[in-house]
Amino acid sequence: MIKQHAKHYELNELVRDSSTNWSVVYRYAPEKGYIGKDYVEIETCTGGEGIVCSEIGIVSISFNIIQ
Repeated sequence: MIKQHAKHYELNELVRDSSTNWSVVYRYAPEKGYIGKDYVEIETCTGGEGIVCSEIGIVSISFNIIQ
């Protein structure tokens, strides 16, 4: 799940479907005309049985939009 959303986005989502071969993919596009920095945190869940996580992690992604 997205723990901290980007601040300057037009597209900011996690996708997991047949188009990604059932892998989780983060998609981002900055808001139109935005130049600068942006940041997102994604919480990951691995292991465990069923809906229970045995390991929770955080993936941090920083963007530097230049055009």
